[in-house]
Amino acid sequence: MSAWQDTEVARWNPVPPDPSLERATSWIAGVADQTPDGASLDLVLCDMETDQVVGELGLQIARRHNAAEIGFWVAEAWRGRGAGRALLERSPAVLAAAHVARGIAVVHPRNLAAVGLVRSLGWEPAPRQPADRLAYVIWAGDSSA
Repeated sequence: MSAWQDTEVARWNPVPPDPSLERATSWIAGVADQTPDGASLDLVLCDMETDQVVGELGLQIARRHNAAEIGFWVAEAWRGRGAGRALLERSPAVLAAAHVARGIAVVHPRNLAAVGLVRSLGWEPAPRQPADRLAYVIWAGDSSA
């Protein structure tokens, strides 16, 4: 929930305005309603020594398209230390385990850190781009990521 209070996480990701435990519980319970033809999968990266959340990799899976939209964020204390790369490098294996052919990271063009990261991983630009975002594609099982 502290990530919802992080201005950079909130700037680039849809987060609820109320960072309470009750809202988090409601948010998680409502995910099934948001993905009627698929599923939602969130992987959290934690620091084993401090038990603090480092970041999250989220997949909104659309079974009918055999694809997942990939979102990610990194806690402020961990930015610039490879946490985002560690999360995204796991995407191909996570997609394969979820039986999804491709993942699409949709990032804001002014989020230079995210754009630079997906490009540095070799993700290819999607053939169709959203109006106000940039989309990059990774294939399940792709070991180049």
